[in-house]
Amino acid sequence: MKNVNHINKNRIRRYYYAGTLLAVSLIALASITLRMQNLEEEYSSKISSLTTSIINEKKLQLRNTVIRTLYMIDNIREEVARLNKGKGFSQKELDEISIERLKPLIRNIRLEPNDDYIWVNQILDYSGGKDYALRLIHPNLPHTEGMLLSTDIKDIKGNTPYKTELEGINQHGELYFEYYFKKMNSEIISHKMSYARLYKPLNWVVASGIYLDDLDALIASVSKNIKISHDKLIQQSLTGMALAIFVTVIIIVLFEKQISRMVKGYEEQNVQHSEKQEELIASLQDALNEVKTLKGIIPICSYCHKIRDDEGAWEQLEAYISKHSDARFSHGICPKCMPIVEKSSHKTE
Repeated sequence: MKNVNHINKNRIRRYYYAGTLLAVSLIALASITLRMQNLEEEYSSKISSLTTSIINEKKLQLRNTVIRTLYMIDNIREEVARLNKGKGFSQKELDEISIERLKPLIRNIRLEPNDDYIWVNQILDYSGGKDYALRLIHPNLPHTEGMLLSTDIKDIKGNTPYKTELEGINQHGELYFEYYFKKMNSEIISHKMSYARLYKPLNWVVASGIYLDDLDALIASVSKNIKISHDKLIQQSLTGMALAIFVTVIIIVLFEKQISRMVKGYEEQNVQHSEKQEELIASLQDALNEVKTLKGIIPICSYCHKIRDDEGAWEQLEAYISKHSDARFSHGICPKCMPIVEKSSHKTE
């Protein structure tokens, strides 16, 4: 009995530990998975937002640089016109003077921190084709200044940047566009994003650009810092989950010990109660063993009061009762028979 209870307790304990730890582990795993997914989504969102933000910032920087250059062109032209007022110069002559002053100024403009530059193409034919424009200012290719351009010119990827530029200028007067071009002071061809805007008084297309591999390097640098923070958050989450599981296990063990003490106390009470019951049953059994009764119809002689047993023999009443029960006889004389006994005794004397 005790051995069976011990086995049952062990099974209950195993189920208790296994079930609780399994539940805690599943909850922890689900929490960690959800947390990891949230962190990954957060990381992807940050990288996407960062990339968009940096690209938009660079676009704004390019646009502002070009617009400032256009303001400078306007100011120089106005200054040349003011200084030469009344001298009989034609507008064409005044523009030529302005262009000569503008060329060195535009060549020296640089975008920080990538050392990018401003270039100017003069449109000769807005319908495009061969010799549609003149390369007027180009700090990256100064030896090509004065050469004629064609909308059929292609970059290493087969793009037609001059055609794209002219179409955007004709439609909107400005545009952002991408193509491949060599880097400054290098023969490396790289992916470039540029902004171009038309300055109609001189038929100039004023443009500036940034190489996207430089932009990628900047994004990668910032992304690396975000990734480090992201990995730290993951590590902290895993550490927190491990600590939570550890604390849970400790609580489980403490609860199990408390429950075991309660169960043990209950078992001891149950054993004591069982022992008392067994003692009572034994006592009752002993009492029952001491009790014997005569049942049924007993054949007795109406004259001598002998009793016939199951085998047909006649026995004295005292002998039969003593044989079939634990009763014993003590002989005496009742008050009714006492006179008869006394009378008989006197006669004998």
